[in-house]
Amino acid sequence: MKSLFGVYLGTLLGETIAVAIPGGWGESNITQYLSLRAATPLGSAIDRKDWRVTCNSAQPGNECKLAIDGDRDSFWHTAYGEDPSGASDPKPPHTYTVDLRTVQNVNGLSVLPRQDGGENGWIARHNVFLSTDGKAWGEAVATGTWYKDSTEKVSNFETKRARYVRLVAVSEVNDNPWTSIAELNIFKADSYSAPAAGIGKWGPTLDFPVIPVSGTVDPVSGKVMVWSSWRPDTMDGSPGGLTLTSTWDPATGIISQRDVTVTNHDMFCPGISLDGNGQLVVTGGNQAERTSLYDPVGDQWIAGPDMKLARGYQASATTSDGSVFTIGGSWGGGSYEKNGEVYNPKTKTWKLLSKAPSKPMLTADTQGLFRSDNHAWLFGWKQGTIFQAGPSTAMNWYYTKNNGDVKAAGNRESSRGVDPDAMCGNAVMFDAAQGKILTFGGSPNYQYDDATTNAHIITIGNPGTKATVDFASNGLWHPRIFHTSVLLADGSVFITGGQEYGIPFADSTPQLTPELYKPDTDEFIEQQPNSIVRVYHHISLLLPDGRVFNGGGGLCGDCNTNHFDAQIFTPNYLYTKDGKLATRPKITSVSAKAAKVGATITVKTNAAVKTTASFIRYGTSTHTVNTDQRRIPLTLAKTATNTYKFTVPSDPGIALPGYWMLFVMSAAALLLPPLPSHPPNSYPTSLAKTMKLLWTLLPIFGAVAAAKNPYFILTGDSTTAVKGGWGDGFLSFLKNPAAGINVAKSGATTVSFRNGGYWATAMKELKNHVKDYEPIVTIQFGHNDQKSLTIDEFTENLTQLAKEVKEAGGTPILITSLTRRRFENGEVLQNLKNERGAAIYVAKQVGAKYLDLNMASTDYLNALGEKDAQYYNLDGTDRTHLNLAGEVVFGRMVADLLLEKRADLGKFITPNKEMTRKIQEGELATGEE
Repeated sequence: MKSLFGVYLGTLLGETIAVAIPGGWGESNITQYLSLRAATPLGSAIDRKDWRVTCNSAQPGNECKLAIDGDRDSFWHTAYGEDPSGASDPKPPHTYTVDLRTVQNVNGLSVLPRQDGGENGWIARHNVFLSTDGKAWGEAVATGTWYKDSTEKVSNFETKRARYVRLVAVSEVNDNPWTSIAELNIFKADSYSAPAAGIGKWGPTLDFPVIPVSGTVDPVSGKVMVWSSWRPDTMDGSPGGLTLTSTWDPATGIISQRDVTVTNHDMFCPGISLDGNGQLVVTGGNQAERTSLYDPVGDQWIAGPDMKLARGYQASATTSDGSVFTIGGSWGGGSYEKNGEVYNPKTKTWKLLSKAPSKPMLTADTQGLFRSDNHAWLFGWKQGTIFQAGPSTAMNWYYTKNNGDVKAAGNRESSRGVDPDAMCGNAVMFDAAQGKILTFGGSPNYQYDDATTNAHIITIGNPGTKATVDFASNGLWHPRIFHTSVLLADGSVFITGGQEYGIPFADSTPQLTPELYKPDTDEFIEQQPNSIVRVYHHISLLLPDGRVFNGGGGLCGDCNTNHFDAQIFTPNYLYTKDGKLATRPKITSVSAKAAKVGATITVKTNAAVKTTASFIRYGTSTHTVNTDQRRIPLTLAKTATNTYKFTVPSDPGIALPGYWMLFVMSAAALLLPPLPSHPPNSYPTSLAKTMKLLWTLLPIFGAVAAAKNPYFILTGDSTTAVKGGWGDGFLSFLKNPAAGINVAKSGATTVSFRNGGYWATAMKELKNHVKDYEPIVTIQFGHNDQKSLTIDEFTENLTQLAKEVKEAGGTPILITSLTRRRFENGEVLQNLKNERGAAIYVAKQVGAKYLDLNMASTDYLNALGEKDAQYYNLDGTDRTHLNLAGEVVFGRMVADLLLEKRADLGKFITPNKEMTRKIQEGELATGEE
């Protein structure tokens, strides 16, 4: 993910100042200064002895080496005023690179800002990169914004093998052009295991200026908004009237900060719900009577009415009419039995429900009411009722009409016995249509007690009836308290974090291996472990692109368990079987931007989709509670090609009012290569519409038939052209009634191809066939463009070519350049990276498909090895162009790549299973298979 730093890659990799740190300057004889305001990585600091450090700028007297000299009073500072070269105040980004001299298991970095009372050079936005060779840096392992103060800053990330570590300072806290560091440390894990396949992936880390203790996804912008308290690292001593918030924008990668004072509310330890209008309702906490409202449409905070009872650590839930019910909350505002009350978003008023007492839902916590009415598991249901599933063993129905009421719903008891109180466990309504709730984990007491592995499926029916309870699978793999969970797009439940033995503000006994509950098979499956502890005060949220945001923990002031960060977990359903990210298709239109219950909605896509889909309501998260998320399984009815309809459930107790995400499972899955470093790209999102019902797509497998017979028009340079390119080999696999022509030209660039009239020939072919065929124009340039054009010029030219094809009624397909068969250190020399990235970028920008021939051919040739790769040389020394065997084999490769993207074209392409198998398995294909 390179949206923050992709712009800068071309200018940051060269260093101007190099200092070798002699032996004896490391920890061997000087104590490192390590503040404890932020949690450092699991493991230990690496000895700095013999490190070599470089930086892109330094003021005389403030050289690079001073950031690792063990003296907190000295510091590195970039040049200011006029440096010896005549440059004045070089602007950021600034880089600081460490050569560890040996490859280590790197998992974190800490930065101590200058300690002399000055703020000049304090780093705000930043990125962290790792490399084994100092040349290939890849994507950032951490990115974000640090808080403006003098405490030590930390970037934790998943362990990777690296010798070189680079910190890129993108901005300064006061927007000055300088960067300074008093002390920099790098951390290593005790061991390293490569991530396992098939169980999702973690990364990157997002560094926040506050601890993400509470949060939500803005349903209008798709941004993630989090907050802590009146301070970024503590909730104690609050003067009131202030909450520090921070927002991560997945579209740009930027993490910003916002101090909220307009609501006069310290929003630590609140209840959170999204009401029927889509406004965020935040109640109680450090200022226990307050209500704050966030309007996502206007991006503004609004002071709401005070509650009737002051509360903290209460839960709340949205009702079937869009109101918000809350109950309990003796952590704040005094410890006594706190009846339920209801917020009406239309009148902006609270009403106390005198007949909805908290007593039936209390746990038997050893700390009494202070804890026993905390964090109720609440679910809005039919006819304005609320089902309370826990954490008490007793379950109850709460009624919100008139003065309220309560009715017992039975105990959480299965054939295996009674489930004890499960404080700080989780409960998720994974199938609202069937009234099914998954509960798991927790502990009989809020703290100083063992967590449980118990898990149950609760099924609820009409309000007032007894719920049925069944044990889920064999329970969790790992006992957990203070964990979080997220409903995923495929209906499974992702469970992460927590402790085995509950101790607030301690990172002891952490659970670092997540689990996935699959309702269809009733099983818990361990997922990819992570290395950052997530226990008390952490949150998790489902992102609109199907990934998981997981962050926070701590908020205990001067302690060593404050986690100012989050990570992104990518579930396995977003990968193809070979571990590559799958390409997402698009929803081209929907019949309504908002809908009432019972409405029928029509969706059009650019590819076939499965007939199963998911409605998932936007979530909120704090203190293990997320009462907003719920899933409604949907069945799609196909009405035309790539056109489907579905019906929203008619009961508002099932389909609560507010913002929902629609996840449609695409029937075409493709390889998605790493994001190109140029042009800059955004974090991958799939927010297709902004509306009360939000549409999103996910990749699975499948296809539909093509509407017209295809006519292929191949354009490009000599690696596509007749005699030396793959073009004729590809055309040889076409079957009637498909047809095509190869107009590619040897030596062509995107400029000369147009100027020489070859593009006009291609467009004439398109116009001659557009009535009776689907003209598919493949566009593959790059080999010659890199010699004469800048990457920006190349990108602009490709964009124009693709647009002209679309405007003329054709289908453009961008193809990344066939790799050259030149090897270095046993691997193909990848010297077309920028051109590859540009082609992929253009395809995404114009809404076209792309075939990543560059990656596919590189992988194939690397599997063959240098000797066998030369089998395809046009002559003994030509490692760019193809002989007849190469034309056929790489033509087959293009055909197979095309079928991955357009399976509907399968009936027009002659299969060659043996040649395809050899290519896929890295065996030498001769073209005679």
